[in-house]
Amino acid sequence: MNIQKLSQDLTLIFGEISEQFFFQLREIIINAIEFTYQQIKELTDHPTLQNTIIHHSKPQILNQLKELEYISQESLFRFLYLYAELLRYVLNLIKPIEKKITLSLYENIQPQVLFSERFFSDTTKDRILLLEDQNVISPQDIYHSVNSKNKNKIYFLLPPLLSDAEIFEQSIVSQKSIGTFLRENQVHFVKVQFQPKLSLSENAEQLYEMIKLTFSFFSSERESPKISFLTFSTGSWILYYLLLKYKEFFKPKIENCFVISSPDLGFKLERILLWAGLGFDYESTISLKILRLLTSKELSILKDFHENIVNTHKKQLKEILPQFPITKIYSIILEENTLWANWLGDGIIEESSLSFFDDCLPEDKIYTITGISHLQILSSFEIKNVLKEIL
Repeated sequence: MNIQKLSQDLTLIFGEISEQFFFQLREIIINAIEFTYQQIKELTDHPTLQNTIIHHSKPQILNQLKELEYISQESLFRFLYLYAELLRYVLNLIKPIEKKITLSLYENIQPQVLFSERFFSDTTKDRILLLEDQNVISPQDIYHSVNSKNKNKIYFLLPPLLSDAEIFEQSIVSQKSIGTFLRENQVHFVKVQFQPKLSLSENAEQLYEMIKLTFSFFSSERESPKISFLTFSTGSWILYYLLLKYKEFFKPKIENCFVISSPDLGFKLERILLWAGLGFDYESTISLKILRLLTSKELSILKDFHENIVNTHKKQLKEILPQFPITKIYSIILEENTLWANWLGDGIIEESSLSFFDDCLPEDKIYTITGISHLQILSSFEIKNVLKEIL
């Protein structure tokens, strides 16, 4: 860990430390440590692992964190240092699979799928945006675009709720972005930029109104285009909301729904904190920015990460989803017969959450990719092969 760089980044990213922020950050780090220990305790009964971590390290680390009450950059630095050191220790105890985890979670990744830099300076907008290429467009623009290009299909791309629509234009290594891939396959698409200042339902309702307005410009159902959705991560929750609340409106209009890496049992922010803690050795700036974002009071959408329409309507969704042409795609870092496979899942979302709705969908509509993470799947060759097969 580059301690000097970490200290410099602290000043740059966090600025002046308020009392409220200081204790809020201390609380979420303590909660993340408690979460990590509980997960390890439930995951394995290996005596060495249990005794070493749960009965020795945990009380010492938590006590040190709770004793830090002096509000300063130095105390904040101590928080993060203890957290990162503890997680490195945990990682060393599972050495046999460390290399696979490292390759999947910290090399050739897209950290932008977790958060958008834009939200550090722009949290004032209260309207979602529709984007074609780099341009903001209106429902009427979509109507004219469909007619001028003689297209009878249109895709809506829904990014994660804390991310930016431009993740669909980003790629890693030599792989093409999803946007480039869709253009090469003559797919007409519109990206949706959600606003984290709004709740999940407010974002979804605005998208519904825009889609409804788009269809109002067409003189008849026959002239209207078929629509499809491609969602990534928590963007799926917007789709689920629309299908739950406006099933009859969307049923005759939808041609395809690609649901990629969806956290169908909700999204634990502690998992992002765990990734950020382990990431201090790789890119401390990104880890610090994630911590800063998760302590923001301005982002209403964060409340929906704890409880949302997926959590409260699981039974209804299991009845509704089979009525739509849904293709689920997700990745698992390790082989399923590995002890840690379910808990690690795709590195950010556990396998049980990724696969929760599998039993209500046809087997040939579920694609599982092994060996890549949540932070790699969107630009992977494997996902483009699946899309090409269906497109």
